[in-house]
Amino acid sequence: MKAQSKPKVKNDSQTENQTENKITEITSPEKSLVIAQRPPTEVDGMFAQADILLKSGFLPAQVKTPQQAVAIMLRGKELGLPPMEALANLFVVNGKVAAQTQTMLALIYRSGQAEDIAMERGDPCKVTMKRKGMTPHTVTFGKKDAVQIGVINKDVYKKFPETMYLWRAIAMCARVVFPDVISGVYTPDELGVEIASDIVDGSFKSLGNGFDQPKEDPHTLVEFLSRLSEFDAAFVSQVCQAVAGVSDPTDLDEKYIAEAWAKLQEQTK
Repeated sequence: MKAQSKPKVKNDSQTENQTENKITEITSPEKSLVIAQRPPTEVDGMFAQADILLKSGFLPAQVKTPQQAVAIMLRGKELGLPPMEALANLFVVNGKVAAQTQTMLALIYRSGQAEDIAMERGDPCKVTMKRKGMTPHTVTFGKKDAVQIGVINKDVYKKFPETMYLWRAIAMCARVVFPDVISGVYTPDELGVEIASDIVDGSFKSLGNGFDQPKEDPHTLVEFLSRLSEFDAAFVSQVCQAVAGVSDPTDLDEKYIAEAWAKLQEQTK
């Protein structure tokens, strides 16, 4: 009499392997399942850079998140600005990209499309820009215009009226002659940001529109000028004359900014 053979009992691992094989056969015509991993993109790299820069404390005060930093870097790339230059010179104000007038001029000069740019101080200030192959375009801006648009009572307009008139005229002219170069960029002043003073108890306060005034010492001419409203204009002129031989702070070379700022601070202590 033959002994009945016992049925083979499959262990759990064998059952699991067979199940996985069946799933592979059903779900893949080639009887193999390949899961492709998404390669890192340029934006991934930007987020990594933004995270490092934020942790380093090297970014301007108004950039608070990696998302904000990446947005500025991407906008800068469209304008032809390297990442660090974009982060230092571009701002987001009420959903619009803002830059100082010097940045606008830098973009225009780099484009190679400017044949001539003439600027005259006064009241009004006069700016003429000529693009290659086009006729010149002239814009004027003065006290009458500042009154009309409601900026004449801003501190920086009271302290340095002709400089602010000139910057307004430059921005207005650039928007007509080089719209593709500055690509919808506005100055903070044009977007209603008080760049001169909003000082409470000796420190700058948030303006409530996404743009915070820097609390650190100024490093660029724009930063320096935006902080001068806390000082007497005559005193500022004396310091600039002593440090760099110029009485108008707008003519101050950036290499003298640290020394001029230090002297201003010394006199107020």
